[in-house]
Amino acid sequence: AVSEGFMVDITPPRVGQISIPGVKRGNTIFLQPGEHLVANLKEIKDKESNIMQTMFGIGSKHNADDIIPFMDTKLKTQHDFGEWNMTKKVYVSVKAVNNAGLSTITSSNAILLDNSPAALTSDVLIIGADANNLVLSTEVRVSWGVKDDESGLENIKVGIYKDPNGEKHV
Repeated sequence: AVSEGFMVDITPPRVGQISIPGVKRGNTIFLQPGEHLVANLKEIKDKESNIMQTMFGIGSKHNADDIIPFMDTKLKTQHDFGEWNMTKKVYVSVKAVNNAGLSTITSSNAILLDNSPAALTSDVLIIGADANNLVLSTEVRVSWGVKDDESGLENIKVGIYKDPNGEKHV
């Protein structure tokens, strides 16, 4: 008997990024109270021996599963962890295993539940107009200080003006 040969797979699967619906600011994704934590794996490939298993977990750091251990998702590339209520920073990790038993782990950006509104820290400041000439002014800038411990938000600025053609902009 003669074998038709065999292939030795020495490379783990290639996986893409994990996307998490939510508001992204810097390297953190913010979820609002009541939102589900849904993770989507963009791409997963293995040319030599195909993908045998995908597992989703949640950890306190990249590539970890110390909060929710890796669970087999039967080759699915999306997992809904349900309504998220944990208030500390976490990362979704996905482990892909090929038929040779080699694995790769990738992680999402940090995820944080923002469960409190921003607090006003200074009065509203209007520049370029006062109550008597607001309508006649061509440019008005409004700013106020805020503080939000979860998101790191520190201030909000809004500008309202007319361009030379008379078009209004915010």
